Amino acid sequence: MQSRIGGGSYTTVKRYLDTWRRHQAEQTSAVEPPPDLVEKGNELTRALWRSAQQWAEREVKLVREQAAADVQAAKREQVAALEEVRMRALTKSRPPHQVSLGS
Repeated sequence: MQSRIGGGSYTTVKRYLDTWRRHQAEQTSAVEPPPDLVEKGNELTRALWRSAQQWAEREVKLVREQAAADVQAAKREQVAALEEVRMRALTKSRPPHQVSLGS
């Protein structure tokens, strides 16, 4: 850099480079996108959001359907288990059959 500008101490060159970098940063951040580009970006964002919402709604519906099926299966298992308990209780409460060997 020093040879390009024809001299200068490191401190002097650094000071000018720092000033130039600040100036470049200010110019870069001051650029505003055109309004039609901003609107297109907003449209894209809205479309992506709608798509994400629709996907999420489908996923929630699937999870709810699976949960309902799981609940129904658990209820059927519960009914079967209660029936088995009832049958065992009846079997234990009956007196054994008496066999008569003649009279």
